Amino acid sequence: FNKNNTTTTRNHNRKLQHSAHTKAHNNKKYPHTYTIMSRSSYQQQSSSYQNIPTIHNNHYHDIDDDDDSVKNEFNPSPAFESFQIEEQEPLSSPFIRENQQPLYICLIFILFIFLQGFLAEENETEGDTLFVIHNEHENATTQFVTTATSTTTTTATTTMEESKAQVEHKGNQLSYLFSHPNSGATYTTKLYSSVYHHMFPKEEETVVIASNYASSCAKNNHGEVYPVFDDENSPCYLNQPSSSSTTNINHPTYILTITHCGGHCTTASTNCPPQDYIETYASFEQACRTTSSTSTAFLQHRDNGVYSHENITKAIHLYRNPFDNVVSRFHAARYEHERQVSLRDNASKTSKQWLKSHPNNKLGFQQWCMDHDEDDDSSFTTTKYMTQEISTFVNKVPCLDDFYRYIQFHNLASQVITYQNLDVQVVHYEEYGTNVMDVVQRLRTLYDWMIPPEEEDAKKKKKGKKTREEDWSLPEFLYGKTYSDYYTTEQTDAIWDLLRVMAHPRVWKTLEFYDSLQK
Repeated sequence: FNKNNTTTTRNHNRKLQHSAHTKAHNNKKYPHTYTIMSRSSYQQQSSSYQNIPTIHNNHYHDIDDDDDSVKNEFNPSPAFESFQIEEQEPLSSPFIRENQQPLYICLIFILFIFLQGFLAEENETEGDTLFVIHNEHENATTQFVTTATSTTTTTATTTMEESKAQVEHKGNQLSYLFSHPNSGATYTTKLYSSVYHHMFPKEEETVVIASNYASSCAKNNHGEVYPVFDDENSPCYLNQPSSSSTTNINHPTYILTITHCGGHCTTASTNCPPQDYIETYASFEQACRTTSSTSTAFLQHRDNGVYSHENITKAIHLYRNPFDNVVSRFHAARYEHERQVSLRDNASKTSKQWLKSHPNNKLGFQQWCMDHDEDDDSSFTTTKYMTQEISTFVNKVPCLDDFYRYIQFHNLASQVITYQNLDVQVVHYEEYGTNVMDVVQRLRTLYDWMIPPEEEDAKKKKKGKKTREEDWSLPEFLYGKTYSDYYTTEQTDAIWDLLRVMAHPRVWKTLEFYDSLQK
């Protein structure tokens, strides 16, 4: 035979052998369709049929151990469940047969997913993980960055308390000073500023107090305030910042910001209708971060400069004895009328008559309360917010609307603190006269104020002199008069019963401090 004949014979013999094997399979009733299975199972069942083309397939396993929906067996779609054995060249050919392309595409896709999941897990355990925590009460998103300290992946169950400790600071940080009008906010800001500058003398010129109300803030030669943020809705500094710019970005400490929120009348000398002072949580919370550009220390209807709550993470909740607080509102009303008299305009005569009928004593206070209680247009008792429990106190509690506004303020302020997860320190105004150093230590804890070691203090200690830790120079506090004698015994009991009915449990626990003092 020549070379061509030899090649022809070989091809003919190969076809005969392949045909013989195919007939043998048919005689033994082996179907032409084979279901995909693991390599070991396939080889075990087909060990005696070595010439049957083998589907090259690794044993399938979980792509992602954390995904319960992925099982340990491979469940292909119907389109890829079986493949027809054809009388063509074996799979060992370097070319992929056309009807087997879906299988290889599927294998490549699975391999891609596996590698992607593996790389993602490495990134979670070795890098920083960003968690976005949605606060349903704020309808906002706050971003927290937590660093993984082990190979265990941090889960979404990380609490707000744990994450907030590592909150990413962006610009100035604010701390609310929740203060119902005439509760002692002025001394609180002086104490805060004094303690900070005492501990950090190098920051002596740093302004750390701000307000939501332009009337309280420092102004330049053009009558413009100094905003905390580069924003027209920003709170403003009480004193002129030492820097050349109007703002101190990345402030070294929290800026204590005075806010009276909402739920009170614009002035103490005028009464207002219920729609002006009855608040929901949403309206109250927004009022806490609304700025006033007017000359008054309280919000007007036209004030709508709302700044973001993004940089507010701490708060001081200031309380004052409710009996003294309401009397101080009476004193504020007298002050407003006295100022009106000094203007000597058309309203001066009316204010002078008012002052005469409302002397600065118990009788004047009781008359002021009576005026308010008889004004049906300003009383919440005519609204749907009047409950059966509260109705029993209508004729027993003097200045009922004022006590309603007092307890509403503290209830809603407490809710803001809870829902926004603010770090808070409760301070009683009366503590300034009895135990101010205890307040100082609590503020230091809240704001992480620790005196850094310095050579000056070391030298003082060596010479036997007092260090800054030992020698405090705090602003003088003039303890005001208490006004429990402005109320009758029956009125006092009725007021406590009203507060007990209306106060949230946490607020009532705080108010018991005063109840015990009067008993």
